[in-house]
Amino acid sequence: MRNNPFHYLLPVEPKDFVGRWPMVNSIASDLTQINGDSYAVIAGRRCGKSSLLNAIAHQLRQPETTDAGDFIVIPITVDFKALAETIESAEDIYAHLLKEIYSLVAANTSFRPPDAWHLPAQLTEKHFLGLTEKSAISLRDFQACIGYILDQLDAWNQHVRLVLLLDEIDNAIDRPWTQALFSQLRSLKYSSSIKSRIRLVVTGSHHLLGFVSMHGSPLWNVLKLNYLEPFDESGFKELIGRSEGLPEEAAAAIWQQSGGHPFLAQYLLYHIWNQGIHLAKKSNVDEIAGKFLTEQVNDIRGWARAIDVGGLEAYRILSSINGWVGEREIMRSINSPSLDVKIGLTALCYHGFVLHDRGWSNYMRSGDLFKKWYDIEGTIFTSKLADQRTLFIQTVSSAHKGKLKGLTWLHLSDWHQKGHQEDTKFDREVVLDALLKDIEGRSAISPLLEEIDFIIFSGDVAYSGLHEEYEVAIQQLFNPLLEKRGVSRDRLFIVPGNHDLDRTAFELLPTALLQPLKSEGEVQCWLNDTRKRERLLDPFKAFNSFVTAYTGQDHPDFANVRRLQVRDKSVTLFGINSAWMCGRNKDAYNNISDKNVILVGESQIYPPLKLIFDDEIKIAIQHHPLDWLAEFDYNRVEGRLLNECDFILCGHQHKPSAP
Repeated sequence: MRNNPFHYLLPVEPKDFVGRWPMVNSIASDLTQINGDSYAVIAGRRCGKSSLLNAIAHQLRQPETTDAGDFIVIPITVDFKALAETIESAEDIYAHLLKEIYSLVAANTSFRPPDAWHLPAQLTEKHFLGLTEKSAISLRDFQACIGYILDQLDAWNQHVRLVLLLDEIDNAIDRPWTQALFSQLRSLKYSSSIKSRIRLVVTGSHHLLGFVSMHGSPLWNVLKLNYLEPFDESGFKELIGRSEGLPEEAAAAIWQQSGGHPFLAQYLLYHIWNQGIHLAKKSNVDEIAGKFLTEQVNDIRGWARAIDVGGLEAYRILSSINGWVGEREIMRSINSPSLDVKIGLTALCYHGFVLHDRGWSNYMRSGDLFKKWYDIEGTIFTSKLADQRTLFIQTVSSAHKGKLKGLTWLHLSDWHQKGHQEDTKFDREVVLDALLKDIEGRSAISPLLEEIDFIIFSGDVAYSGLHEEYEVAIQQLFNPLLEKRGVSRDRLFIVPGNHDLDRTAFELLPTALLQPLKSEGEVQCWLNDTRKRERLLDPFKAFNSFVTAYTGQDHPDFANVRRLQVRDKSVTLFGINSAWMCGRNKDAYNNISDKNVILVGESQIYPPLKLIFDDEIKIAIQHHPLDWLAEFDYNRVEGRLLNECDFILCGHQHKPSAP
């Protein structure tokens, strides 16, 4: 008797992979191109992420893929689910990766796997061989080793690229080494000496998206996002085509129950096969679906937890309607500002229970099996999950309850004020009136929001950093705002942005400051010498004069601290200049390109952080998000600020953020 061709508990082999070959071929082909991207693939648990990576690795080894690309690719798969529990640092991971790569490409190892590189390299350099035996190595050593390996392989007149396929990277989240690993992986891809010869494909789920949303991640900025979604009818036909003789009635019932969800479809097909596939009827499928609700209830509840309250509330609306429903209608029906329904809808889609249109603005329920579970216990489960969520928030906030209760501040940014001749004065009046009206309306949300204790402005008061622009900003923004809200000037705290830089002053700067600084040594040279730092900050003279006179801040063009007493609380505001090297880098079209070039400088933040270490509430403010910094600067600055400040407020992207 032929073995059952359907498997639902383990990843499928490439020969059995179906339904997603267009995505596999597209990603694999791009990974061989000189300008090819790195990728993140997001899906729910048991939705086919590992099978997809296996298929990508398989396809990268095929001649038709390599022959059409600029690079021949060595795929290296790392299962973080198996690895993470044994790892204590990012350095452990680099050692593990090096061993895996060495076993795939070296001629002189006794443990070369079956899918090893077809032209083994003679890797005999002593220092390199010594590193392959270590249990932990630095990023620098890993980078040097990979460069050495690729150089040896290039000697065969082939351009070789390494692709790291990092499966279930969610398991690397919330570890002591998470931020360091993500930051350093980005460095490999973005700024290392081997950046053109290495690519990443990572898979994850809601844990990864949640981590990025909460903490930000420089790695995320270099990954092209893909979601795994249910099979379409064509993919489903490929799946049932593994076995002949499935009656149309049973096939239609499986499609109806699963909605194309690969795990659900395989589960149903596996059990139908065991019962006798040629005799299967709709009633058999329905019976097995009922069995699934009992046997696999932990899987269903795990999916529901990942989809979270916002997604389950959206599913409540979708489950009651047969057909497409607009996002606005869903949100209007839920009517709960505290729930992130958009994230929930996205989670429903990449878990395979909801379909979306091309614009991600209309949604439709897919498959009956998950709906049956929801009809039985979905409402109660959602209620319990909401209670747990509330309890979690209360538990997390309890540590800060005494510190933050009753503390209210207003965060503004990016006003971009021009001079007296600006023709948009009326528009600014409209914006200011709307802002003041919105602030006044906050008391309806909570009486605690009635009074504003202090105001933070995170950069770009002006448009060109000119004296006249600040004079107008005082009259058109700050005076009306402070007067209306009853806030004194010493409770206004301002940091500079890139538009507070007077670029006409660049012509007076030393030549060394007219191009990006490339190393920590150069940064320290300019920041640690008082006279050099004063020259460096010359373009902020108008900003410095305005803020010093208006708010009383001391040297607001560089790191500065203001301590406030707000009733029984001590609040420390720590201002940082992230714009001091803006405007130096230009792209191929001669446009300013500041991202991943600008600097804060550890020398700017270290002394103030040491000074305020024991302060009660510490709020850091800078104009640019941390992931705009140059890689070497990010690695030194990010950890210190996240570890030592309660909040980090940023602007620039025209949406305030607080890591």
